[in-house]
Amino acid sequence: MSAITSLSARQLRRAAEIKEEIQSLEYRLNRLTDSPDAAGIHIVPKRRERLRARVKAGMIATVGQRWTRAAERSLVAPARRLKHQLGSAARAKIAAAARARLERARNIEVT
Repeated sequence: MSAITSLSARQLRRAAEIKEEIQSLEYRLNRLTDSPDAAGIHIVPKRRERLRARVKAGMIATVGQRWTRAAERSLVAPARRLKHQLGSAARAKIAAAARARLERARNIEVT
């Protein structure tokens, strides 16, 4: 039975982490000594990709167009339907009915 197959998942993860650390240290050592990698392994550090100026300008133009379209749509917004509001006479009827209900409730005697 191989030694690797008898390891647990945690031990395998730790072994992978250690191997990455070793490769990173080898890379740093080679950078310090300015010598090519003896094993032929070249580890490139992760770098953030930068956008080309033309691509970035195109993205900015697209966003500008999107904002312009949104502004045009807001200027020509569809007519909104007004909410129905009760007139003063209807409100007075509802208030009178509520007062009558309250009066009836007060007049009922609890037995």
